[in-house]
Amino acid sequence: MGKQNWTYLEFAVPLQHLQQAARLLEELGTLGVEEREEAACVILKAFFPPHSSPQYVAAQFEAEAHRHQLEVVSLRCGRFLFDPDQWVESCKESFRGFPVGRTFYIHPPWEPPGRLGKRIGLLIEPGNAFGTGTHESTQLALMSLPRVVNHATSLLDVGTGSAILSIAAHKLNPSLQVVALDTDPDAVAAAQENCRRNLVENIFLIAGSISALNPTCVFDVVVANLTAMLLSQMEGSLTRLSRKDLIVSGFTKEEAPDVLECFQGLGGKLKKERAKNGWLCFHFDVASGSRRQPSARSINASYSR
Repeated sequence: MGKQNWTYLEFAVPLQHLQQAARLLEELGTLGVEEREEAACVILKAFFPPHSSPQYVAAQFEAEAHRHQLEVVSLRCGRFLFDPDQWVESCKESFRGFPVGRTFYIHPPWEPPGRLGKRIGLLIEPGNAFGTGTHESTQLALMSLPRVVNHATSLLDVGTGSAILSIAAHKLNPSLQVVALDTDPDAVAAAQENCRRNLVENIFLIAGSISALNPTCVFDVVVANLTAMLLSQMEGSLTRLSRKDLIVSGFTKEEAPDVLECFQGLGGKLKKERAKNGWLCFHFDVASGSRRQPSARSINASYSR
């Protein structure tokens, strides 16, 4: 692939604002963040792909930081030479398998799954920006699946990324009909490859938003590992699409009250709350009336397997 001129954004934030700053960077589309502590501050250096303008990224981040009253110090941006191939090899050297809860074990393809035991193996290739299961929000969503998937017939995964949640759900219940959405076509391509690696079929992958679904669709389980901002924007649609169980993840302890208020205001009953390192996941019981189950014919979009 060769070296490319990538964009970086570097700044300092107080330690107590670290999670909020990281979330804003994720919303802007960062592909990775380096951090180092200095006294009571944390220095963050975020990386963005070549097509990103340093000035545009900086302006967007400053605007969002101001809107969220986030204290940012010594903000600077620029470009640097980056070798994607070298980065992938570095990821391979550092990525090792690890358990998630009592049910799953995530591991790369070059690691023999000898540590699985009775756990379900999720084979994920690191080296892209779509998620390897290391983030707390993904792990919390994974741990929420076993109690709802075994007796379900359909599941919708909104913002699927690497498709790790869809793959996990299908392995828990192979008869489950799974539809996975992502607005990023590159993420959908990565998800398709991960499904192939895990020998998982019957997952319908759609490059698009929930508007690509027929309005009459409803799913037994809806899972959305997104940002608090996106969850609040999509609260009505996520609730409407869920027949019973709605799992939302991707928000911090500070953002949790607003997320809770959003979904409880639409009739969601909080069944389970999970937390890890300042990140939370809510499992709601959602009353949805009499709406029919989705079928491949009712999906108003093209899909790939």
